[in-house]
Amino acid sequence: NEEIINGEDLLFNLSFILNSEKFIFRKVSLYRYRINYDSSTHSFKDEYFQSNKEFLKIMKEVLKSKGIDDAVVSEYVDFSRFNSVYIALYRLSLVGNKKVRKEKYTFLEDAVYKNINYKSKSLANISFAKKIIVFLSCKGFYDLSIALVKIISKIKKNIKRSNNIS
Repeated sequence: NEEIINGEDLLFNLSFILNSEKFIFRKVSLYRYRINYDSSTHSFKDEYFQSNKEFLKIMKEVLKSKGIDDAVVSEYVDFSRFNSVYIALYRLSLVGNKKVRKEKYTFLEDAVYKNINYKSKSLANISFAKKIIVFLSCKGFYDLSIALVKIISKIKKNIKRSNNIS
């Protein structure tokens, strides 16, 4: 779906798997993301929020259309909503002008990004730091959430640089 800015590959993979007669799971990484901090996915666009709401809607429809249990659908939706908030915060952290960034917070106030079930099994392997950041955002502490995202991003970039030097 070319209207989806973020997650279109997940929707494709999900549909592909659900429409397959057979598939296997292996504990081998065959699908990898290459993170490029200069790419367009590491920038902010207003379209991200509308695209993301569409992504969540389509994902839910795909799962339900295949008769997936409501509890399982909820797990996927919680995981995706959680990641959507974190990615949105990361992208907002890239907006240099504080006034402009604050104008974008209204997007995060959408009901889609509220009431995440932090006890969801799908969030079991998410770091405590990320859970705190998303929780703070859901409670309206956007500036603090973005400051924490910036700190984590800088730490990750420095670790990556030092690993490349070694």
